[in-house]
Amino acid sequence: MPSTAIKRRKLSDRLDRVSIGVCVAVILVNMIILLAVGATMSRSIMDPSLQTKLNQILTVWFIANLTVPVAIHFAFTTFVVRRLDAFRRSISAISQGESVDSSLAANEEISLVSGLVEGLSKQLTESIAREKAIADYALDLICAIDRQGNFQAISPVSRRMWGYAPWELVRRHISMVLPDEEVEHVEKLLTGARSSTGGVSFETKIRCRDGSIMDMLWSIEWSTTEEAVFCVAQDITLRKQAEDKLKASEARMRAIVDNMPVGIFSVTKDGIIESANPSAETMMQRPTTELQGLNIKDLFTRAMEPMEGDFMQQLSQKTAGRAFRLEVDRQDGTSFGAEMAMSDYQGLEGLRYLIVVEDVTERLEVERLKNEFLAMVSHDLRTPLTSVQAFFHMLTAGVYGQFTEQGIKKLGAAERNVERLLRLVNDLLDIEKLESGAVELTPDSVELASVLERSVEAVRSFAESGSVMLENNSPPLKVHVDAERIVQVLVNLLSNAIKYSPAGGKVTVGVEDSKNGFVTVKVTDEGPGIPEVHRKSIFERFKQIKDTDAVYKKGSGLGLAIAQQIVRVHGGEIGVDSEEGKGSSFWFTLPRG
Repeated sequence: MPSTAIKRRKLSDRLDRVSIGVCVAVILVNMIILLAVGATMSRSIMDPSLQTKLNQILTVWFIANLTVPVAIHFAFTTFVVRRLDAFRRSISAISQGESVDSSLAANEEISLVSGLVEGLSKQLTESIAREKAIADYALDLICAIDRQGNFQAISPVSRRMWGYAPWELVRRHISMVLPDEEVEHVEKLLTGARSSTGGVSFETKIRCRDGSIMDMLWSIEWSTTEEAVFCVAQDITLRKQAEDKLKASEARMRAIVDNMPVGIFSVTKDGIIESANPSAETMMQRPTTELQGLNIKDLFTRAMEPMEGDFMQQLSQKTAGRAFRLEVDRQDGTSFGAEMAMSDYQGLEGLRYLIVVEDVTERLEVERLKNEFLAMVSHDLRTPLTSVQAFFHMLTAGVYGQFTEQGIKKLGAAERNVERLLRLVNDLLDIEKLESGAVELTPDSVELASVLERSVEAVRSFAESGSVMLENNSPPLKVHVDAERIVQVLVNLLSNAIKYSPAGGKVTVGVEDSKNGFVTVKVTDEGPGIPEVHRKSIFERFKQIKDTDAVYKKGSGLGLAIAQQIVRVHGGEIGVDSEEGKGSSFWFTLPRG
């Protein structure tokens, strides 16, 4: 029986004994008083009738002296002591989970108190059950660790999380699940938690039963009442792995940004520089610590001249989808040519701009030299060659007299060489104009058949000289193109097809209508085909396929590159399908008219 129940029982017994003692004392006192009064009255009263009445009175007093204390004791025992004893039995039953004594009346105060205690007991039992269920089914591990570092109690999740059943860990030191290098650190934290006014949080590693290592986040608090540290441990292995991957990714990105040969600035929406890479330092000849906090417009004052309104907004509009060139002034008074591109992104702090600046001083110098070369080619080379070509033509026509047969052959060879050199010069000028966007097209809705016919007729004499037959299969379709430029593309493709076709072979021009608003033009030959290794690079400048008949098939190597640029300017695509030994089929697409 619990000690509290024993104490309550002793209290009821003591009250019972006290009640009996009081009753006996009252009776004895009354008897003494009665005897003393009776003796005194008997000596003073001589009348027999009065003595008889006195004796009757004393008798009644004696009976009352016996009855009243006994009645009082019986009432006290019944209404107080027995009810206290019944209340004790109820408390004892509640503490042992048994049914409550029903001997008390439902409307009595002690019964009401007993019922209240019973209700509190049920609530406490349910609360304990809920707390146990929470601990047993919580995703996090819950445990209690005593002063010596031993597990007092641990939730069943330890089996799933660490591979240990609770009974395997209870009364075992926490070092059982800690790597050796973590033991001293954790012991210090557990000791320090005893003097901490609040909870303590820390991270540590756990060695599971299978030898794997798990990262855990602990929240601990010392309980003075229980003389133990209560702990909640959360598995953060996946979070730590994600953090490690994020750190590695950030390190890679930082290494990439730091080693890029272009200046990169991270700028707020107000234009304040937050960060700059080493290339930006070198480019601007100013350290990052000095660049940070500056307004971007202070570095690129020539980006908007004249400028009105918000600088960043206008700069964003100017760089939308492209890079633009500007002159950048350094602090020491020097300047350099640059290309700037900008994009926006949403950071944790809000809208940010990423500005990329490339020093194009060398490129500008190369472009200057290239332009000077092209100007030289156009003026100092093409003009004299045209004059020489005209002079050779007049010599061949006999304007300056007749030549021998041998002389006429030599003149013809010289005239052909001049023509080939002029074609090379014209091709060089064309490819540069096309790539720089300096060529202006005059597209119109034209009959594709007429464009094809003009192209075929332009190379017919060349085909006949090589005994190659031309076949034109073109349906009545209209395309929206610059006809002269498309003739240039077709003449180039037909010339190549004829050049590589065997004697007696056939070159076919065909057209296919597509459903995407384009038509496909194909030039197919019966030549040796193109090796797979050369198919992707055949449209590059000066790219030619080696062949044993090099004299017959030599050229500038610019024709296909020019054809590709013309087709792209029209919004189409160009390609080749080929198989060695079975010929080639060059195709390109044009917009419908």
